[in-house]
Amino acid sequence: MKNIGWSVIAPYFFVFYFVPLIMMVFLGPHINFVNPGNTLLIFVVLLWVGIFAFIFSRIKLSFPVNIFSKLPLIFENNFFTIVTGLVFLPLAVKFNADFGISFRYSGEQLSQSGVLPQVITLYKSFFVGFVTYCFILSLGKRELAPLCRLSLALHMVNWILCANGAVDVVWIFTALLIAAKGNNVDKYLLIGSSGTNFFKTISVVLLSAAAVTGVVFFGYANKMGFEQAYLIFRDEFTGRVVYYLYYRLVVFTSSLDLILQQGFDLRANLLALELELDIFVYRLGKIIGFLYPRPEIEGINRLNYLSLYKYPIQDRAGATPGPLASFGYIPMMPLNFVLCGFYIAVVRNTYKKVFWLPKGCQPSMLSCLIFVLIGYTFLHNPISAFTKIGPELFKTLFFIYVFGMALRRARRENERVV
Repeated sequence: MKNIGWSVIAPYFFVFYFVPLIMMVFLGPHINFVNPGNTLLIFVVLLWVGIFAFIFSRIKLSFPVNIFSKLPLIFENNFFTIVTGLVFLPLAVKFNADFGISFRYSGEQLSQSGVLPQVITLYKSFFVGFVTYCFILSLGKRELAPLCRLSLALHMVNWILCANGAVDVVWIFTALLIAAKGNNVDKYLLIGSSGTNFFKTISVVLLSAAAVTGVVFFGYANKMGFEQAYLIFRDEFTGRVVYYLYYRLVVFTSSLDLILQQGFDLRANLLALELELDIFVYRLGKIIGFLYPRPEIEGINRLNYLSLYKYPIQDRAGATPGPLASFGYIPMMPLNFVLCGFYIAVVRNTYKKVFWLPKGCQPSMLSCLIFVLIGYTFLHNPISAFTKIGPELFKTLFFIYVFGMALRRARRENERVV
């Protein structure tokens, strides 16, 4: 077995930085965003951060997965996972009936929709964590018990009823593939695995393309409804798909571009940190019972939305800045990007502890797509991931716990082999 770190983190940066940079070169800056499209400067900063990430990766520092690995292995307890799935099934049905596909798990709609959406938001982290755990085991060709696969299928059904985001399509698809194929799923996740052939390779490419198409379709359906999304795909497929992908992917590079134009604006940097502190104290007060005024701008995501978009008309909407722009909101440029390189190295070292592949195997295109989604938790907005009390912090801690469970399972099986 061999452990991998950069191979897990690289697809995320390829999708959210290098592909958008290429698009910006040929298509120009996106018309929705306020920035001049300085692709050369963005590339230089990416290179700067990458160099420091590589240097800092030599320091064996990671998230505390070793500590979390000592906690109970809830995903190994089939009784617990099945009962949890059965408990959430009526809640998922109720949510689907009351809110449907157009519900947004963020902003004002979430905060003003009662208890059920809040519970379902936390359940999403459980489902995604469960899929990630099974995916990590499948990559290492570790056995999944039939009851584990049955439980995964049950939670997949629950999330089909609750799904409302484009990336949910990939998580549901991954859960279906693992639950259906079981211990043979490695043929779709690995290149060089025994049993892999030309037709399996082609099927992986087609499945990956179908997953991406599903992401785009679901993104439109979430905003316009299934019927309107169908009409758009039927009549304007190519143009709409390219526009949607460009619009979604270029947010990080545009946010970084915006930060770089601000340069050494200390006031803007301090404002971002002040907003994160305000929302932290506000949510802490909600928990332990003291009053603190709700901030008008709730954190970096909201500030980034108001600064980045030419026409920021949605109340409480946010625009996730990505890892580089998130650290760009911290004062002391360019030292903030050195700190970003250090953080990326910590994420990479964490991945290297957890992700293992059989010797002679490489991750398939489908696995790389899943690697991108796993990066959402730690890389989309690192500042909020560890400071924003609520679903964001819960998901971060839960994913570290999931990694701890996967690490403990790997160690246990390695001891058996020895």
